[in-house]
Amino acid sequence: MKKTIFWFLLLTVCTTSVWWLADILIMSKNEYDQFRGAAHSRQLYAQKGNIVGIAAAGDWATYPSLLNGINLAVEEINKTGGLLGRSIKLIPVDDKGSLEGAFETTQQICDQAGTLFVIGHSDARLTQAVVQNYEFYGILMISPLSANLTQSQKNFQFIFSNSTRIEMIAEKLLALAKKNHWSKIGITYDASNINTRQAHYFESILMSGNIKIPRLSGVHPDQGPEYLETLIKNTQSESIQIDSLVIVAGTQDSLNIIRGYRASGFNQPIVLGQEPENNILTTNKKLLTNVYWPLQINTEASGYYQFCKSYLERFGTFSDITAVSGYDTLMVLANAVKKAQSLEAVVVAETMKSFKPDQSLTGTIGFASNGNAIKAQFSFGQTSLDDQL
Repeated sequence: MKKTIFWFLLLTVCTTSVWWLADILIMSKNEYDQFRGAAHSRQLYAQKGNIVGIAAAGDWATYPSLLNGINLAVEEINKTGGLLGRSIKLIPVDDKGSLEGAFETTQQICDQAGTLFVIGHSDARLTQAVVQNYEFYGILMISPLSANLTQSQKNFQFIFSNSTRIEMIAEKLLALAKKNHWSKIGITYDASNINTRQAHYFESILMSGNIKIPRLSGVHPDQGPEYLETLIKNTQSESIQIDSLVIVAGTQDSLNIIRGYRASGFNQPIVLGQEPENNILTTNKKLLTNVYWPLQINTEASGYYQFCKSYLERFGTFSDITAVSGYDTLMVLANAVKKAQSLEAVVVAETMKSFKPDQSLTGTIGFASNGNAIKAQFSFGQTSLDDQL
């Protein structure tokens, strides 16, 4: 009797498990078909639809000029006939700089069959988190700012980065150090975000060139006034003599740190890990003496001065690197659409990966097979507003 009950219970459990598993598989297949159906609908819209939806995804409270640059590009393209004769409708979506916001905005974009392309996101961490969604839904995404080391290295078909890569910056940093005969370099960074990885990458590249890094200092900015004091203490102690200091931090933080170092009597060269905003430069030229930063903008590019003039007239302020990147990224995409003579993601993506070096505002550009930008024109140096207008 007991054996009969045991085998009955076992059979019940097995049957229930099979039905449960089958239900999961059926649901998964239905969901998969639904998603692929959305991608197919988008492909049909690209072929026969009307207005071209392009989403701009980013943290607009932090990067308002990025959105301005994208808007300016949309206005210029629409004035000249749009993309293949179809007007662009820009769809700004604010991810608020959070993972939750990024997933919410990504789903909003993916649910709209008329949205064919995405310019975004403004944060590398968020970009990495959502790229698989765009890939699955058949949306071509090109990021204007995400320069994370792992960005687009999974060989996605529709994911691209138009940003100057960290690898490029590190190589140029090493060349700058050797040119100036720097043998010891201090590195400080904001330990609260992606700058940690960038700082360690800079360290490894510099050390590969036999340059000593006396101390790698990461400090969380929430420490307030202690932030600058700790940085100065860590790199100004008597046992540490450095030829230059590399700051891997945001623009505003970098300028505050520079101000603190100069006030403390530190007069050695300072190198920024990213380009500061041009409108900030105009009020800090003296402060930025003997300071180097990545020069990502190609001032020799056709249309650069017209862009600066148009931006100033349209928004009443000078453009910065994020504005140039937003404008440039959409123009690169528009150029690919024109060359492909198609709005289908698969055709445009193939065209972008077969680009011969082409001119853009952020340098000569092509794309590697993994979607990363290949930019030849890039250096460390100084620039000013006088070079713009």
